[in-house]
Amino acid sequence: MITSYLHNGIFQAKKVRDLNSIISDIHKNKGLIVNVPILALIEIFDKLGKSFITNEKLRSIEGSNFLALWLKRKNLIDMISLNLNNIRYIDEFVEIKENQYIKAQPRGLVAHWIAGNVPTLGIFSLVQSILCKNLNILRIPEKSVDTVIPILKELNNIKIEHDNKKYNGSDIVKSLSVIYYPRDNTKANEMLSKNADAKLIWGGKEAIELIKNLPAKEHCEDIIFGPKYSFGVFDREFLESEDLAKELSRAVMDIIVFDQSACSSPQVLFFEKNDKYDIRQIAELLKKEFNAITKRYPKNNQDYNTAARIINARGEYLLDENKDIALAKALDWTILVNKDVCLEEPVQSRTIFIKEVGSINDIISLITKRIQTVGIAIKSLEKTKVFCSRITYRGVARCIKFGSMNNYESPWDGMLALSRLVRFVKIKR
Repeated sequence: MITSYLHNGIFQAKKVRDLNSIISDIHKNKGLIVNVPILALIEIFDKLGKSFITNEKLRSIEGSNFLALWLKRKNLIDMISLNLNNIRYIDEFVEIKENQYIKAQPRGLVAHWIAGNVPTLGIFSLVQSILCKNLNILRIPEKSVDTVIPILKELNNIKIEHDNKKYNGSDIVKSLSVIYYPRDNTKANEMLSKNADAKLIWGGKEAIELIKNLPAKEHCEDIIFGPKYSFGVFDREFLESEDLAKELSRAVMDIIVFDQSACSSPQVLFFEKNDKYDIRQIAELLKKEFNAITKRYPKNNQDYNTAARIINARGEYLLDENKDIALAKALDWTILVNKDVCLEEPVQSRTIFIKEVGSINDIISLITKRIQTVGIAIKSLEKTKVFCSRITYRGVARCIKFGSMNNYESPWDGMLALSRLVRFVKIKR
């Protein structure tokens, strides 16, 4: 059985046997979005972002501040321009050479399989596709319903005026559907896959493999955001600078956002040996920042499995004389210190491994294409460029200053996703 939460512009939880009517009605509504100018779409989403400030329910959603920032008019224009080179391609044929014209046509129906680690992930995925004027079906986890549906309801109420014409967010809403069905519903997965012109797949290895291998249209574009790992580095010059406390605070903010469940969340921090602080002293500095930030951002209740992982990790480090630990009285945060230069299996929930290395270059051998984001605190621009060139060559997708590791941006996972959500077509006279 399939639960439809949004269909044909109506927000109603309804059980349906298959996707036939949902897919049919979405195609009937395609004219509602294809003729909306791209700048009008951007204005609608900009207004949606601003509503996070005034709407208390939306403001309380975890990660809403990241989404609101991302939805700003300038950010969306910059993203489209980076992805497609020229924002006008979405609306019209643009002359690129004498008597040669290019336009970006939508792929068609985009099916989204959304992971549950980041509450607002479905909205990030959806907006990118809508900006390319695609139709959309969003398959979300049950736990994401209370995040996604209120945001789309707010979109439904938005009205704007652009070039003396009125446009409604409700027309956008009618061009998409939000559904849930169990992961093992093979029939629903196959039907969704067979009707998709593009598949946007977010999730772990098993989920990715499952969806990727479903029967699909010959021309279907698979855009995959699979499991990733992130960490951070501090070089000795930064550790010896007056900026250290502020940067440690920013690193802690990256750690507490989404309780480290995002692919961009740091799991390990590496610190280059220096003349000012050893690793135990750094742990004390981090402890101070955790205590300060936890007061402002208290930890949400965690499930039994997460609590068990933290308790087990704490027990291991307390009993091992070769390891050190700093911890809160409750399970609010945990700092684990060891000498192994490696990428540790994530414990998550504000649990960070910290390590001392002779040089940040000692980390390079650890890099694979599994690494998504590396938070960097490196004083010298030249040293930054050399280090980032080496690690991105080996697989890292992003080298980002602390405090913004979890900011969603383009490119992501090494891809300019919007460029894959359109078909570039050409006129030559």
